[in-house]
This record gives sequence, C-alpha cells and structure tokens, in this order.
Amino acid sequence: MRAVAFGLSVVGVVAFWVYILALGSYDYRGGFLVAPAIALIAAMLLPKMSGGVKSLTILLALALAARLGSALVRFFVSFGYYSDGFVNGLGGTIRGGYDAGRYHRAGGDFADSFRALDFETIANGLNFGTDFVEVFTGAVYAVIGQTVIGGFLVFATLAYLGSYFAYRAFVTAFPNENKTLFAVLIFFYPSILYWANGIGKDSIMLLATGLAIYGASLLINKGKWQGAIPLGIGVLGAIWVRPHIAGIMVLSLAVAMLWRAMRHARSNPLLAAVGLLVTVAIGWFFLNLATSFVGITELSVDAVLNTLASRQTSTFGGGSAFTPASITDPLGIPTAIITTLFRPFPFEASGNILLFVQASDGVILLGLTVARTKGIYRGLRMMGSNPYIAFIVIYVILMAIAFTAISNFGTLARQRAMVLPIFMMLLAIRTAPLKEPEGASEIESATDDDAPAGDASMQEGRRRYA
Repeated sequence: MRAVAFGLSVVGVVAFWVYILALGSYDYRGGFLVAPAIALIAAMLLPKMSGGVKSLTILLALALAARLGSALVRFFVSFGYYSDGFVNGLGGTIRGGYDAGRYHRAGGDFADSFRALDFETIANGLNFGTDFVEVFTGAVYAVIGQTVIGGFLVFATLAYLGSYFAYRAFVTAFPNENKTLFAVLIFFYPSILYWANGIGKDSIMLLATGLAIYGASLLINKGKWQGAIPLGIGVLGAIWVRPHIAGIMVLSLAVAMLWRAMRHARSNPLLAAVGLLVTVAIGWFFLNLATSFVGITELSVDAVLNTLASRQTSTFGGGSAFTPASITDPLGIPTAIITTLFRPFPFEASGNILLFVQASDGVILLGLTVARTKGIYRGLRMMGSNPYIAFIVIYVILMAIAFTAISNFGTLARQRAMVLPIFMMLLAIRTAPLKEPEGASEIESATDDDAPAGDASMQEGRRRYA
C-alpha cells in the first residue's frame, strides 16, 4: 500500500507540474523551472559551504527551504493581501504587488534591453535606490525570463547567501562562541526570513550586509587584507541600494579598525598611523556620500536634525504610524535602540493583524535579549580584546539614530532586517568562556581546533571556518 500511495503521489505531482507548464502563465511556469535549478545548484554547493560537516549541511539545506518557502508567503501577501487584484487564474497576468510589482514590471523592460545589448537604455535607467533595483531585476529576468515567482525565489536565494556570509562572519570573529545559536537565529528568525526576502531592496541589502560584515571580520580579527574583497563588494552593493547604510557600515568599520590600530600601535606604530589615515579618509568619503544621498547639504548637527525631522514627517502616515525618538533628548539614543530592535509592542498593535505579528516578533527578540543578558555583558567586556565588538556596537547605535527618521512600523520592520544579523552576534556570545568541549555538536565542532585529527570532514570544516 505504501508503494501504491507513493506512486500515486508522484503521478499527482508530475500531472500538476505538467498542467502548470502547459497552461499556466510564465509567471507560474518560470517559478517551477527556477526552483529545481536552485535546488540542483544547492545540492552541489551546500556540502562545500558547510565544510563537509553533515549536520551543518542539513541545517543549511533546511534554511534554504525555509527561505524559499517564506518567499512564496511574501509573494502571496504582496500580491494578494496588499493588492486590489491578484491573478486571473493560472493563465492570467499577475497584477499589483506595490514595490515588488513595480520592480517586476520595470525589470521585464530592462530584461529586453539586456538581451538586446542596449547598454544606453540600461545606463540611463541606472541610479541609486529604486532605479538600481529595477535594473538589477532586469538582469535577473534576462537570465530566467520575466517570472515574478521565479524572481522571488532568486532574490530569496540572494538573501539566503547574505545570512550565510553573516554566519561566516560570526564564526571568524567569535570562533569560541555559540555558533549553533547564531546559525539558528540568522537562518530561521522570522523577521529575517520574511522581510529580507522576495523582489526588492531588502534581499539585496541582506546579501550586501552579509558580505560586508564577513569581509570586516577577516580584516579586523584575522588581519587578512583579502577581506577587502567581500567588504568592497558588500559596500558597493549597499551604495547602489541604500548609500546611507553603506556609510554607516564603513564608519563602524573605521572605528573598529582604529580600535585595532591603537592595540597594535606599540608593536608597529608606522603601520598603525598609515591604517588610521586610510581609515579616516575612507570614512570621510562615505560619510559625505551618505549625507548627500539623504539630502543633508552640510555636515552639521542642525542639518542632520532637520533632515531627520523631514524624513519623520514623510513616513508618518497610515495605521502603523508612531512618534519616533528624538536624539536631542537625554534618553533619545537608548529609546531609539529599543524602538529599532523591539517595537511595536503588543499594546501598539491593536486592530492590525500584520502589526500584531511584528509585535510578536519583537517580543521574541526582547525575550532572547533578556535571557542572554549575561552573554551580552560579557561580549561588551570583550571589546578591549576583540575590536569586532566595537564594530557591532557602533553599527547598532548609528543604525538606531538613522532609523529615528522612520515613523512607520511597517517601514521599520522591513529595514530592521539590516540590523538584526549584527545585533544577534551579541546574543550568541556565551555567558562564560568556552572550556574544553566534551561531545560538542558537529556544528560547533565545525570550527573547533580540537576536532579529531582523523576525521576528514572535521578537518575540512575546521580549515574553512576556523
């Protein structure tokens, strides 16, 4: 009977697949073609990405499945819940979708330009922010065709890679901390799964953030200048999508590198001085780039405050509006950090189901933060020996200040996904230093130097992640 049931299930799946491919619009058919391609590529790459550690390979596979599944949920919410119309049957044209719908339709036009090698049209459409995402979507569609579901899956895969590089960053910066906890958080936390997903800026930004913080970990903790490659790619990607976030990344890195230079000043003062000058110059360049993008005409306190006030007014509206913190108040920055990480609170989400879901997510994160208070405190005390902690702290503070320009919980929830991968590193700091492990999990062992010398998979995992 089991064989019969299995056979009927296979026949049913194949029949449905054939039906979709034969009768459905390419918006659907394309998705059914892209998904197996992603699965095939993942089957080849995941064992290498995990360093040959079986349990980590399984976790990465489950994380990819969760990300792709969340992409479909995001698609149905974007094109169904938020839109007047959805589809006219399997053969119909997908409508609506707000931002994702805009990128989808513009991407189809740019895809034609890519195929025709019409670089003049592409160059004319290329600009920071939304315009870049439209061109980027066109580049994706030039390869897979104009399929919105396929596009959602490709963008979800890019976001997944962002989480993977964030995991690599944590392993590099904190080789003796709780890698298993961080892996679960970075791959499965609801906000990161849902918001940094689908066609849009947030998927690209998660990939850019992951690459940037991985490169930063190589530079700060290993002193490997090869880290400039992923860092540069990540910062460049962030510049095109959200230049002010790229500025915050570089400023945070500048502080951490300065911290590192001060620690090494006695042993190599010349190198420390050169590093300081280069860091300040790069930081100043990106600071000016970021301020010009957000409309700050001069680098002064008044100009920054006026711009933040103007942005607050522009995002204040709808049922998700709230009054953000003022950084001029004595408790402004702590309040901004709490708002960035944990709001809306449940009592602020009455009458709005999606807002209540966001509030539940914040409650979970708040509970984790309280539960991991000792680890966070130990992490902050490690700042003297690990400059990457300085990078985390400065990044979270600057992002919280930047987010005081947001006065809408919906917008805040989406952009919070750029802060969580870095803040969650503090949550995964152990409450006490790691002692000699007795039977650590494979995921932990994948980066431990005490892995059995005869175990090839452990050796490979150690080589790639230590």
